[in-house]
Amino acid sequence: SLRVVFESSWEKLSEAEQKAFAALSVFRSGFTREAAEQVTGAALAPLVDKSLVQRNDARFQLHKVMRQFAQEKLSAKKKTAQQTRDSHAVYYLEWVKKFEKFDERESFPAMNKELENVRAAWAWAVEQKHIGALADIAPFTKRYMDFQGRYGEGIALFQDALDGFASPANA
Repeated sequence: SLRVVFESSWEKLSEAEQKAFAALSVFRSGFTREAAEQVTGAALAPLVDKSLVQRNDARFQLHKVMRQFAQEKLSAKKKTAQQTRDSHAVYYLEWVKKFEKFDERESFPAMNKELENVRAAWAWAVEQKHIGALADIAPFTKRYMDFQGRYGEGIALFQDALDGFASPANA
């Protein structure tokens, strides 16, 4: 079965490679080398060489099924999963903040590529009740959603944040 193949490949990885591969499961719709190295603290080359990570020009990704397998491995270590999601959220929330200074021609194409990662970081910030982090990126996020005609998505994103902050912690 596919799981046996994945488990066999997993066992052949070093401990550092296992940790990095599992951590990459937090990314959605691809990622840059810089993002991967910041979030995982590891180089991508060994995982690319082993065909566990696919490269498409300057972006990398895990196949959907590989990502699911890696997510299972990450989820099995709750503390590591929390730290990895924290690192991912911090990276992308800071990444969005820097675009506040740029015009739409520079920032929107980049945001289009990273939107799913930004959504995941946004959701984690809501879950962790990091109001300040979201307040920092809310103006750019609203502008992006408005200019892109993603009104419904923008409303849903902000409503999810409001609902998340209104609910009691750990409820």
